[in-house]
Amino acid sequence: MAGAAVALLHGGGGGQDDVHIFTEGALALTARGYHCLMPNYFDATPSQRRSNAVAARRWRRAILDGLGWLGQRPGIDPARVGALGFSRGGSLGLDGVLEEGGAQAFVGV
Repeated sequence: MAGAAVALLHGGGGGQDDVHIFTEGALALTARGYHCLMPNYFDATPSQRRSNAVAARRWRRAILDGLGWLGQRPGIDPARVGALGFSRGGSLGLDGVLEEGGAQAFVGV
């Protein structure tokens, strides 16, 4: 799967709560040649985790920026970038990808 990449987007508990969910899958994907990114999009609003319109826009922008960064990395084909979002990461990521792109495939859980 050379050149393929996947962004794994955490849920409402934050990256520290969901990293255990994604670690095994990310390791399996990287063993198959995928590149993986697990952005903690809550870092866009360090003192806030409750959703409001401003926070949601910042989190979505952080996700889209991460997808853009991933697609520009050496050895990654932007046409082979996908994402999987869990819970809040699923809804934010899907909304962003549908409106602005950044991933060729998206799975929301």
